[in-house]
Amino acid sequence: MRVIGGTVLPADPADPRALAPAYDSGDGLHPDDAGTAAMADAVDLGDLRPLPGFRPAGAAADAS
Repeated sequence: MRVIGGTVLPADPADPRALAPAYDSGDGLHPDDAGTAAMADAVDLGDLRPLPGFRPAGAAADAS
């Protein structure tokens, strides 16, 4: 099982605990649109697997 988490966006060189200015929404904590896109681009969708027993809402039950 692979867990996705941790630091995805580059840190501010002046303060490693803060977002890089290019990705900062202005509060030093939340990413802006470019930061959100960078996080999405950092995830390889091929690594994602559904949880055992998970069925999306509205999906038919397995007939087997």
